[in-house]
Amino acid sequence: MPLLISFNTGMRRGEVCGLEWDTVNFAEGAIMVKQQMIHHPHRKWELATPKTKNSYYSIEIGAELLQILRDQRKRQSENRLKYGKYYTESNFVCTHENGANYKQIQVRLGHSRIATTMDTYAHATREKQRETANFFDSIFSKAKG
Repeated sequence: MPLLISFNTGMRRGEVCGLEWDTVNFAEGAIMVKQQMIHHPHRKWELATPKTKNSYYSIEIGAELLQILRDQRKRQSENRLKYGKYYTESNFVCTHENGANYKQIQVRLGHSRIATTMDTYAHATREKQRETANFFDSIFSKAKG
């Protein structure tokens, strides 16, 4: 999901990670960038406002990305019901189906560094890899035709 958003909008990594549903305007087909996720060395991740006034901006998005976002929101609603009390509530667009965050997994597994957890367990499934490949194929075939 983060790659699809970035690819279609040009948003920076921190902006995509900080993207929340209340900044997605489905009616007008736009995303308002008003915050970013940043990491402080030796500290945790946090949401921050953009550095300058010009860093707040709106991005027009097309029908394909709008549908991808609608599908993502639907999946999140389904997961909320599926996982019940184990679902981690958030307003973020980019979330994981399992409802657990990487920091919780890191602590539970006893890893001293979050990078170890990410390198070991944050792999894409074959199905998700195929979906991504098909998505990019459709983009390139539209560009050629």
